[in-house]
Order: sequence, then structure tokens, then C-alpha cells
Amino acid sequence: MSAKRTEILKSMISDCCPEQKKKKLILLCETRWVERHDSVFSFKDILEPILLSLLKIEESSDSASKAHALSSSISQFQFLVNLFVLSRMLSTTHNLSEKLKKHIDISEAIANVTSVLYLLSKQRVNANDNFKTLYAQVKEIASKLDIKEEILRVCRLQTARNNVPYSTEEEYYRRAVYVPYLDDFCNSLK
Repeated sequence: MSAKRTEILKSMISDCCPEQKKKKLILLCETRWVERHDSVFSFKDILEPILLSLLKIEESSDSASKAHALSSSISQFQFLVNLFVLSRMLSTTHNLSEKLKKHIDISEAIANVTSVLYLLSKQRVNANDNFKTLYAQVKEIASKLDIKEEILRVCRLQTARNNVPYSTEEEYYRRAVYVPYLDDFCNSLK
């Protein structure tokens, strides 16, 4: 990120969230899991200043198209749901990732993974209540950022999309995003 864009982000963070300690984005590291967790948490924490920065960068001519594409993606309700779900899952495994970085024996590592799997299985059992709380947070930030609560286009005949039956937007995102992500996360740890 250029110095000009970094400065715009820093000023937006200072304006929107003066109490925020993080003043810049952390790069998403492919190999370092703890840093990956931290970058997602950081992105979620400063989402509003990021969006405002992108809107300001759109006004300049040199990076306007790229900034517009990024702000359009971030401004999707589905993006917010996925970001909050990912953040919730990573918060469950953050301590595990930190412990696995250290020298520990295999039995302790297995015990730590089993403990996290137990927590995730409890989240799966209480998926309705857990997602209700998470969805309320998503709706709160969406209203703050003026992002409309909506569902992607649903086809009558399912071929390639995840067309789950639903009666509300919350039920759709719980069935189409939260539960499959939680199941996949558990299966990956097993």
C-alpha cells in the first residue's frame, strides 16, 4: 500500500475510532497461522475506516477503479456475514495456533486440538442461538455502514449454488454459511 493510501487509512482510523490501537492493516500471511488470525481480527476491527478510506481513494484518479472494486466487495452483506463467521471460528482456534507454535509433545497437542473440537461441537449444537448473536452484530455494523441486508439471487433449480430453504435472511445465512463453515472447520481439525 502506498504511503498516501496508508496515510488516508490512518486518518480515517483516528477519526472513526480514536481508541483503536491498530493504525494499519496486517498482511494476510499464508504460512503463519497466528498472524493470519490477527490480520482477520484487525480487518474486522477497522472495517469502517477501511471502507471510508476506499471511498476517499475512489475520488482520486490513480487508484479509483481498484478502490471502487474493493469497496463494492466489502459493502456486500454476504461479505460481512462471512467475515464475522470467519472471525468467530478463528477466535476459537487462535489459542490453539499459539500453543502449536511452541515446543509441546504430541499428547499435549492432541489434547489441545480435542479441546477446540469440543468447543466447536458445542457451537454446532447451539448453532441457532450462537448465530442469532453473531447475526445481530452483523446487522449492527451493516446499518452503521449503510449496507442493505440481502440474500444472493436464488435459483429455482439447484445446480451449482447452495440453495437452502429459508424463511428469513438470518435462517438463510445460518444454513448456507455458518453451519457449513462450522462443519468444514471441524472436519479440517479432525
